[in-house]
Amino acid sequence: MAKAAPAAAKATATATAAKSAQKKAAPAPAPAPAAKPVAKAVSDKRKKAAPEPDDDDEDEVPLQADDDDESSDEDEEDAKANRDAPILDAGKLPSSKDDTAVNARLTKVKNDKTKNNSKEIPGVLYVGRLPHGFYEDQLRAYFSQFGTVTRLRLSRNRSTGAPKHYAFIEFADRDVAAIVQETMDNYLLDGHLIQVKEMKGEEVHERLWVGSGRKFRPIPRHRVQRLRHDQPKTDEQKQKVEANLLKRESKRRRKLEEAGINYQFDGYKEQASK
Repeated sequence: MAKAAPAAAKATATATAAKSAQKKAAPAPAPAPAAKPVAKAVSDKRKKAAPEPDDDDEDEVPLQADDDDESSDEDEEDAKANRDAPILDAGKLPSSKDDTAVNARLTKVKNDKTKNNSKEIPGVLYVGRLPHGFYEDQLRAYFSQFGTVTRLRLSRNRSTGAPKHYAFIEFADRDVAAIVQETMDNYLLDGHLIQVKEMKGEEVHERLWVGSGRKFRPIPRHRVQRLRHDQPKTDEQKQKVEANLLKRESKRRRKLEEAGINYQFDGYKEQASK
């Protein structure tokens, strides 16, 4: 029996070696051809067909809305800006009268008035979009190059005295005013295209020239309020003040009672009864 066991083991080993030899001799299966995947091909086609992104497809950045809230210090800031602005020298500004055509028209108007001995009719112009530093003296010096300026008023803020960048100018001759309007309308003056319009007779009201010809002085409103507050009151005003004080005191006492608070204090009623 001992001899049979080694023989069986030897036969088993021989069979195992034969199987392994067959595995080595068998040709390995050829790998599948690396064909282009369908998914990849479809993806490539989509990439080729996909249009380039337009600017419209991009996310739009919302614009920030402008702040329309007016500041309570707008008048003070405007006044400060006008104080800091340099005053323009009218002598250094470009002269429209140097234009040959304009000069010829002005001369013709003057000669016709002298020849016909006709009466001059004043004309009024509105001048808007004036630059900083172009005030009464500068306006008069600049527009006097065309003709005689009889009246001039620069509109200003009543509280601060800051100019509102528009003025009214009256020329002695309406024909000269018409030439000025045609020449200076949309004229570039210190970076501003000024607007010049001729005003009709019904547009020139009686209060248009209030304050013209004199230096503007802002109203000292704080002083006016202080004087108004400190001035002696009449008997009628005293009675009105006393009635308001008693009314407010009665309202406070009623609120304390409604809240269940038992609180007594000396008020205006006791003082008024004395």
